[in-house]
Amino acid sequence: MRAGEYQELLVELPLFEAADGSGGSARGASTSSEPTFVSASAISAAAPSDKLPFRMSSPLLDTSSPDALTLGKLLGIRTLNMAQLLMQVTTSSSVKIYIAHLIPSRLRLVIATANCIGHFTVN
Repeated sequence: MRAGEYQELLVELPLFEAADGSGGSARGASTSSEPTFVSASAISAAAPSDKLPFRMSSPLLDTSSPDALTLGKLLGIRTLNMAQLLMQVTTSSSVKIYIAHLIPSRLRLVIATANCIGHFTVN
């Protein structure tokens, strides 16, 4: 096998733990405390190091393990910061899964995050 073939194989194996709150995994809310493992081909990106403040419909790589993060980078998985994650949520079709009464709380989170980052000013 050539190096590229090994990489293709690794991309398809369920080696990565999905971040809690992403891809339908919610260990705190479910009856099972078992982590969810997914392949690199099923992961859109790596989660920020901060705990996810809301549930994501697509799985994100759990970045609590430096080894998983390193392997993910080698396989082309990019790590999102919190601002990029918020942008992904607000621009993706997964927005449709959020209940209308939860949207104001999400917007407050966006504004609070933006104020912490210092890129935006709320008047």
